[in-house]
Order: sequence, then C-alpha cells, then structure tokens
Amino acid sequence: MFLLINIIGLIVFLGIAVLFSRDRKNIQWQSIGILVVLNLFLAWFFIYFDWGQKAVRGAANGIAWVVQSAHAGTGFAFASLTNVKMMDMAVAALFPILLIVPLFDILMYFNILPKIIGGIGWLLAKVTRQPKFESFFGIEMMFLGNTEALAVSSEQLKRMNEMRVLTIAMMSMSSVSGAIVGAYVQMVPGELVLTAIPLNIVNAIIVSCLLNPVSVEEKEDIIYSLKNNEVERQPFFSFLGDSVLAAGKLVLIIIAFVISFVALADLFDRFINLITGLIAGWIGIKGSFGLNQILGVFMYPFALLLGYLMMKRGW
Repeated sequence: MFLLINIIGLIVFLGIAVLFSRDRKNIQWQSIGILVVLNLFLAWFFIYFDWGQKAVRGAANGIAWVVQSAHAGTGFAFASLTNVKMMDMAVAALFPILLIVPLFDILMYFNILPKIIGGIGWLLAKVTRQPKFESFFGIEMMFLGNTEALAVSSEQLKRMNEMRVLTIAMMSMSSVSGAIVGAYVQMVPGELVLTAIPLNIVNAIIVSCLLNPVSVEEKEDIIYSLKNNEVERQPFFSFLGDSVLAAGKLVLIIIAFVISFVALADLFDRFINLITGLIAGWIGIKGSFGLNQILGVFMYPFALLLGYLMMKRGW
C-alpha cells in the first residue's frame, strides 16, 4: 500500500509540473526519465543499501563531530548556554554556523571545494544529459547555498539567455547551503538530512526541466568560470575575518526571521481562533479552529501522496 501511494504521488507531482510547463512540446522526456531513475536509485542506495547507509551515517557523524567543535567555541564565550541538559534552538542549531560557514569558505579559498563541485557537476551532466552549467549549479547549491552559488557563477549568468536564467532561478528556490546543514542535523536525524540533500538537487533539476524546458546548443554548453577570482586575491586572514562576520550576520538574520515568523503565525492563529469562536458562538456551536487546522486541510492531500500518513499508521 505504501509503495502504491508513493508511485501515485510521483505521477501526480510530475503531472502537476507538466500542467504548469511553459513549453510542454519540448520537454526532454528521456532526460526526465533518467533523472527519475537516478532519484529512485539514490533513495534506494542511501536508505536500504548497506554501503549507502554506512556512508550517510559516517557523514552524519562527521558533521556532528564538527558541530561539537562549534559548541566548544560557543561554550568558551557563553559557558552557561552550553552546560545545560538541553540547549536552546539558537545555540544548538544556529551558533554552529559561525564555524561551518568559515570552514566552507576556507575550502573555497584554497580551491578545494570548486574542484569537488566541478567534478560532481560534470558527472551529473554526463549521466542526466542536462546542460553542463545547470548540473554544475545544482551541485553548487548543495554545497554553497543560493546566494554564494550565484556569486561564484556571476560571470556565467551574464552570458546566458533569459530562459536558462529562469531555470537557474527555479532551481535556486530549492537550495539549502552546506552551512545550514549543520543547523538541520541538530533538529532532525542527520541521516535523513544528508539523504535528502542529493535527492533534493535531482528533484530541483526535474521540476525545472518540466516547468521550463530549454534546449542548449553544444557551442553554448560551456562553463565560463568555476571559481570566484575576487576571493583568491584577498589576504587569507582578511578573507577569514570577512567570512566570520558574514556568518554572524547570517545567524542574526535567521534568528530574527524565526522569531518574527513564529510570532506572526501565533498571532494569526489566535486571531483566526477568536473569529471562528465568535462565529461558532453566534450559531450555537462550541469550539473554533485556527491556522494549524487550515494548513492541515490544504496540506493533507500532499501528505497523503507523499506516504506520510501511511507511514505514520504503519501501513
């Protein structure tokens, strides 16, 4: 039953993307088929295959090991925040960004990460038969996130036509940076987070190819720049200082957004409960509903198609 729901969900979600496609006639179905098969293979490899499970578990343990160093830095400055049974969300999930962002930037500075990204992107382009840069950009997003990936690839974007730029914009909406992964693994089991990242990249390419199919001639299918030359011209410690400041700003921005959006959601929930409670009282009915119930109704079909309800009930 669970497998059947997953198959139906896959067909429905692909169908929705086709329905809203800009140019259905030029969808490259062979490439889409390869991407879907690749996605299924990666899901099987990381979830059920022994080597895949060990790889994901090892990566999760590696991130946890790095996060422990981040907590050591936090504890040096704020010992009272880390020497507790359960740390606050901001301390446990967001403060490690102050280590992980500079760590990724150091790998960028010494041109280690660009080589890894370029190699994986080239392999993905060969397997999926997608344009080289689109595949490369997907891998860039996996490691760097949307903002950094766009900055690194600014030269390429200047030379691309508007349709390809639209594809990049669509893919960017699904990105999560490697620096934020350190925050996610503090809230969700690391194995699940690390399994979802490569699947998310392939899914982003699938959806963008369905919504905005673009054909690229061989002479245009080139990558102009694989690294940010501005970064390399900076002295190392000046570069590292800028990276730490950027990480600090990122932490403050995320905390501000989290506080604001949670507060707004709670206010809307209270307001809707108040209005529905008053209306129910006028017509002689007890009870009310809020934002949670409204979102639950809208998201129920998608949760059903994703198999979440079946998994929760053990079907």
